[in-house]
Amino acid sequence: MGEGRVEVLKDSEWGTVCDDRWNLQSASVVCRELGFGSAKEALTGARMGQGMGPIHMNEIRITGGRTRHEGRVEVLSSDSNGTETWGLICGENWTTKEAMVACRQLGLGYANQGLQETWYWDSSNVTEMVMSGVKCTGNEMALSQCQHHKTVNCQRAAAKFAAGVICSETASDLVLNASLVQQTVYIEDRPLHMLYCAAEENCLSKSAAKANWPYGHRRLLRFSSEIHNNGRADFKPKAGRHSWVWHACHGHYHSMDIFTHYDLLNANGTKVAEGHKASFCLEDTDCQEGVSKRYECANFGDQGITVGCWDLYRHDIDCQWIDITDVKPGNYILQ
Repeated sequence: MGEGRVEVLKDSEWGTVCDDRWNLQSASVVCRELGFGSAKEALTGARMGQGMGPIHMNEIRITGGRTRHEGRVEVLSSDSNGTETWGLICGENWTTKEAMVACRQLGLGYANQGLQETWYWDSSNVTEMVMSGVKCTGNEMALSQCQHHKTVNCQRAAAKFAAGVICSETASDLVLNASLVQQTVYIEDRPLHMLYCAAEENCLSKSAAKANWPYGHRRLLRFSSEIHNNGRADFKPKAGRHSWVWHACHGHYHSMDIFTHYDLLNANGTKVAEGHKASFCLEDTDCQEGVSKRYECANFGDQGITVGCWDLYRHDIDCQWIDITDVKPGNYILQ
């Protein structure tokens, strides 16, 4: 009896087999080739551990990129006659979540970016659009497990609007210190005359626009948040400092439009209030023992969070809250 992850040798390099359409019949072919007879079970979802090498036998590929880690995403499709051809995916609504699944299926690690336009890559051998409306949760092992249109429906069907990915072998992994949120959370009734800057940054609920400024107040659920980078790569804003936006009211630059989303949910999971935190300063507040700080916002410095470090946003900073003025008393979930 034998069991394990199936790997094949191609061009002197061992790689894994994609589990799309992997069934007992396919597994039996492998078992017979290995001298084990017929297959007893066909396992999917990397139950024997995810392979480290490339995925050789696959129904997805990337083309046109400058390196093997980037390119337009192509999938293998079959027509009514059973003829298989490679084709592009429509870039409309293509996000990092879909790119995460594509990079995972390709065996190229993590998604650095999901691209909706790929006009700047080599287009000498582009194919037709064969898939559109792809929507993933980000946890799928293959694009075939994501939702997509039954028939191709793409408003911009030119190859330059095909979905693309930039994959990376490493990635940051930002984790919120949930216990600190619980320890620091409180409610404040803050006067409107102290919220003009926050209103400019859209940190209040929509009803604030109809308030009798500068009289009255907003009820805010405030808390501190500590974001740890537990990944394998530093977290940095995608935009370079030349494109950071200066916010005169608060007197600082924003390196990212939105760094964190805060949602308040009722018992049914329905969102009743929301907030967001624009990143005006991503830096290493503190680090684990043996790890040195790399990022500091002072003097227009580089922004980011080093692996093994964390960034602290105190509860008394503007927009570090959820505006709950319109929320009725009750039990809610902070997400």
